[in-house]
Amino acid sequence: SGLDPVHGTKLSAKDHARRALLLLRSLPPARHAALDHLRGLFDEQVCAHLLERETSGGGGGTGSLSRAGGGGGLEEVVQEVHRVLTEFLKANPKAWAPVVSAWSIDLMGQLSSKYAGRRGVPQASSLNELLQLWMSCDATRTLMEIYTQCLSAMIGGCPDACVDALLDTSVQHSPHFDWVVAHIGSSFPNTIINRVLSCGLKDFCAHGDSLFPAAAAAAAAPKMASVVGILGHLASRHSGSIKQELLRMFHESLGPARDQHQKAAVPFLLQLALMSPPLLATVSPELVDSLKPNVLNQLHQNFASLPREELDNVVGVVVHLVCQTSAGAYRILQFLVNTAMPASVITPPGSTLHEGVREACDRIVQLLLLQLQKLVYNRGAPGALGGGNAQLFGAPGGKSGAAAAENGREGKSAAGAVSLLATNRRFTAAVHFAGGVWSVFHAGVIGKGLKAPPGAEGPEAEELERNLHVFLSLLLRCCRGGRFSADPPPSPSLLTVHPEAAKAVAAALVESVCPEAAGNDLVWPPEDQARGTVERDLRICRRFRDHPLLFPLLRLVAAGPPALCYCSVLLRGLLASLMAYWEGCRDAGTTGSPWHLGASCALVACMAEGSLLPPVLGNVQELFPHVAPFEVHLLLLGVWDYLRENAPLPQKFTFQPQKGVFQRDFGRDGEAGKHLAVLHSVLQKNVQR
Repeated sequence: SGLDPVHGTKLSAKDHARRALLLLRSLPPARHAALDHLRGLFDEQVCAHLLERETSGGGGGTGSLSRAGGGGGLEEVVQEVHRVLTEFLKANPKAWAPVVSAWSIDLMGQLSSKYAGRRGVPQASSLNELLQLWMSCDATRTLMEIYTQCLSAMIGGCPDACVDALLDTSVQHSPHFDWVVAHIGSSFPNTIINRVLSCGLKDFCAHGDSLFPAAAAAAAAPKMASVVGILGHLASRHSGSIKQELLRMFHESLGPARDQHQKAAVPFLLQLALMSPPLLATVSPELVDSLKPNVLNQLHQNFASLPREELDNVVGVVVHLVCQTSAGAYRILQFLVNTAMPASVITPPGSTLHEGVREACDRIVQLLLLQLQKLVYNRGAPGALGGGNAQLFGAPGGKSGAAAAENGREGKSAAGAVSLLATNRRFTAAVHFAGGVWSVFHAGVIGKGLKAPPGAEGPEAEELERNLHVFLSLLLRCCRGGRFSADPPPSPSLLTVHPEAAKAVAAALVESVCPEAAGNDLVWPPEDQARGTVERDLRICRRFRDHPLLFPLLRLVAAGPPALCYCSVLLRGLLASLMAYWEGCRDAGTTGSPWHLGASCALVACMAEGSLLPPVLGNVQELFPHVAPFEVHLLLLGVWDYLRENAPLPQKFTFQPQKGVFQRDFGRDGEAGKHLAVLHSVLQKNVQR
């Protein structure tokens, strides 16, 4: 009734609280009612503390005046409540700790939210100031000490009840409750991190219909945001413990005997990473290092039975997370590319991966490239439309350097003065007469195509050489597997080119030069069959003559054996065309045909470097400048015969683990002496030279 049974007067708040404590001691079943009544005591004391701060200037008062007599002497009762509850916890922690911890943590959440907007209370973002304010208040400091005692008493047994209460209160009263989380987490970092993750995983399983929800997982699991917030507060000082717990949860989920919670651990961790980029940055480097082949195979086994829609969701999440990663992004991309690479004899023993793992990583890489392409395309670059970049878009090239500057001062260059409208007005009549004179003499010369516009000169030789060097240097660095050198050697043969990279360049080279022959048989055809590909061989030779870049690319492929075998169709076509030319050449020497001489020397040297020819035949190009054309034809014919009998096949190369390269043992191909008879004859005839 709130009245004194003896005098009939109304009890004061202090006396009323002491009656509640008496009831709490003498009648344990009434503990919930007594604790509920004590909420008002703590509320009144907090209000008195804040009022005292306001009247004393609202600055850094620590509540000393309040303790001296403000709030009607409630501080004494608060301390008495603390003492009574401590006695109960020491006497029977199993019975009292869950009840008292839930009461104290919920009361701290209510008080934090109730007085959050009051004058003098710092903003929720000012965590240190907020923590200093509430820890200077007797009531909230007492509640914090009571909850800490409950958690200490339950750590050895079942701390889930305390942590569940902490998470529930954090969901209701965040962000005003963050100061409580920060203080408790700093006091019990390992316990809080472990139990928060455990409780968050249970809540994730309870609210998730599927293992990999698309976008509603955060909304469906109300404690996810609280888990992210708590771990975010602890990450600054306890990132190592958080990382260990996350990795432990991941690896425990891969065991053979998994419960429902462990099956959902990977989706739960992915959702955490989506909601908290700092957590992703904390764990990603060590996680990538721990993804060994056995771990990847176990992941594939665990998720192979999931529906297609859920697998698509997890792939999308992984792509999104990789795009968000900044620190360690290179290691992640390198891991994905290496894992997606097809199996080869270079793969170390004992590291066999399931084909499904390779396919998944390959798909992730493709989606990453697509996502990066979208990001690049969405960033407009108006400066790219400047006149200086006209050559990149197919416009006729002009002079560069001082000559271009001089032309710019004189006026517009001829290439820049081209007008499509003027051209159409000049050469197109109002009425189109099919077959008329303009269809024959349309600004051109019969047999030579269109006239070159006046002044449209190509880039200078120095600029072309520089562009060629830059392109080959970039391609060479890519094919070396990421090793960087400030001064790359001029010759690709001086470097170790990765065989798989050289194979990719070879496939692109064949596709570019002769698309219809891509994927053809690598076996060297007999002579009668070679006569049926004369037109294709001439076209291949013409492409090599028109594009000087092709020979350096061919030599780069040769530097990564056995990749040159996949360019067999180009080698056949080029060799057949050169043999036909030298057979019909009637010059006294070979120096009169400089391109064919250089092409013949480069072709034989390239095949020797790619281990398609034995050392003796691989050096016959040194004789070409000193012999007659028909003798060059005979020497090339000997090369053709050797390649026809000893086809350039990748199976003839064996991997040398000590050197890390493929090598060919020519001793297994049989005696090569019969192919050297022509070489001996030519040497004897020209011995005087």
